[in-house]
Amino acid sequence: MDAAKDLLKRAVELDSAQRYSEALICYEEGIQNLLRVMGGCSEEEKKELRKKAEVYLAKAEVLKQEAREGYGDYIYRAPGCIRVSLATCLLQWPQRK
Repeated sequence: MDAAKDLLKRAVELDSAQRYSEALICYEEGIQNLLRVMGGCSEEEKKELRKKAEVYLAKAEVLKQEAREGYGDYIYRAPGCIRVSLATCLLQWPQRK
């Protein structure tokens, strides 16, 4: 659960900083982690997590659509992130100036 929370928090930060391709990666991986965790939760917790996932999924879909239409700076990968989870790499990658 902590990994999902960290990834989604990072996605929001990157999105706010207009680093959309990196934000999209974190949204996608954060949502996947959130959905994996749901298996061991009560029905009430699942309902709450589902709502959160839907919000983040909607934002990720907007970013994907904008990428397809050619808006923004979308790259889909960060330098040095080969054979490692891109979102994990982004969590550890130094901020660009």
